[in-house]
Amino acid sequence: MVWVLWTLLVGVLPYHGSLVGVRISSFSRPPSEFKVQFSEAGPRWEVGLDLTGTFMAREDSTRYDTLTVRSELRQWGVGLRMAVLQPLGRRDLAEGSYLQGLVGVGPWFEVSMSYDSIFGWSPSQAQEHQRWEAGLGTYVGLEYAFPFRNLDLRLQGLVQVAGIRWTKDKTYARSWNGNERQQGGSSSSAWYLEGLSLTQGNLGIWLFVKIP
Repeated sequence: MVWVLWTLLVGVLPYHGSLVGVRISSFSRPPSEFKVQFSEAGPRWEVGLDLTGTFMAREDSTRYDTLTVRSELRQWGVGLRMAVLQPLGRRDLAEGSYLQGLVGVGPWFEVSMSYDSIFGWSPSQAQEHQRWEAGLGTYVGLEYAFPFRNLDLRLQGLVQVAGIRWTKDKTYARSWNGNERQQGGSSSSAWYLEGLSLTQGNLGIWLFVKIP
C-alpha cells in the first residue's frame, strides 16, 4: 500500500522540478509520511500526507475451553500538512552537490481514531477514542542536494521551532453484562503554544527525488 501511494504521487504529480519525498523514521517499517514540494528555487510550496494504521486481535481460551476471551485493538490516523519554504544561504560543494538553509511557515491538520475492546467475560467492554488536531508552525532546516545513479536527490532536515496547536478529544465507553448495557462519554479541547521539542517528533529527516 505504501509503495502504491508513492507510485501514485510520482505518476500524478510529474511537474518539472518538483520534489517527491518520504520521511525517514524507521528502517524496520515502511514509510507513512509523504511530501511533494513545488518551485524548488523558492518560494517552495509543500503539501504533505501522513497515514497510520494498526490492527491487533487476540483470542485466549481457558483450561478445558470453558471460556474464550477475545481482545481487539484498531487504530488509524490521517494528517494533511502544508507549508511555504524559502531556501537561503546556498553553498556549492563538489560534484554537483550543495547545502542550503530553509525557513518556512504552514498549517497542518490531523484526525485519529482508536477502538479497544475485550469480549468473553462479564462485563465485556469497548472504548472508542477520537482526536482532532490542527495547528500552525514555523520551521527551519538544512538541505543537502546530491546526485546518485542518475537521480537528483535531496536529504532534508526540518524542525518546527515554534507553533500553536489545538486539540479536541472524544471518548466513548461501553460495557455489557448479559442483556444490560451501559455507556458513557467525555470530550475536551485545548490550545497549546509550542516551542522547539525534538522529543515531540518535530524534527523530520526526509529523502526527496527531483522529477526531471
